Amino acid sequence: MSTLAIVGLHGTMGSRVNALALMQPWVSRIVGVTLTPLHDHEYASLEVITEPIDVIIDFSTPHQLESTLAYATKHHIPCVLAATGLTSFHEELIAKSSVQIPLFVSANLSLGVALLQQLLSDSLHFLGNDIDIDVVETHHTRKVDSPSGTAKMLASTISSITGKTMVTSYPQTQLKDANTFGVHALRLGNVVGTHEIHLSLGDEIVTISHQALSRDIFAKGALRAAQYIVNQKPGIHTMDNLLKEKL
Repeated sequence: MSTLAIVGLHGTMGSRVNALALMQPWVSRIVGVTLTPLHDHEYASLEVITEPIDVIIDFSTPHQLESTLAYATKHHIPCVLAATGLTSFHEELIAKSSVQIPLFVSANLSLGVALLQQLLSDSLHFLGNDIDIDVVETHHTRKVDSPSGTAKMLASTISSITGKTMVTSYPQTQLKDANTFGVHALRLGNVVGTHEIHLSLGDEIVTISHQALSRDIFAKGALRAAQYIVNQKPGIHTMDNLLKEKL
């Protein structure tokens, strides 16, 4: 049984993690960090929590990350870091903290997206470099970062396997460079999240896609990650680790 701390408790994702965590048999108590504490288990910051915490899920903002990592490192608490829009500064903080505590880091906590990533990797190794590639991601109009963290994660896989460079728009007066691939962002209505990778072999196109129908898939993924990371050694863990364990 574990005490779970949720940073960003009243946010869109934090509230769903909280609701689903109440049904988890391995969670004995939930405490939350929020700008507007309303109940006795809610706090304005991690620093004012006096009871022991076994694992932290941070679904807040990049601005909060430094404080979360400082507290977790000081008290040796494993963390699931689910904020998107992280910069190189945040990545350096994560790398430094991972020497002391186990960290689960992912731009997307969906098992389906982890499978999408694996299918993409297998497809690229099979097809080779002589293909055209474009990635299209669609999210709701309230999403701030663009391209999405998941699209960037997929782009990183494409670049590492093919050597191609990501571009977010093509020059209007030039042909597409064979050494590049496009990542395109659409912001429409209330779309939870759709990611499509189009692989063109010339006369045929293979499309690999994932569509999120509910934000609960990310909340469920965060709880799976928390249950996993609490028993791991210091280091950076990802959805690949969780997928391999499940398979």
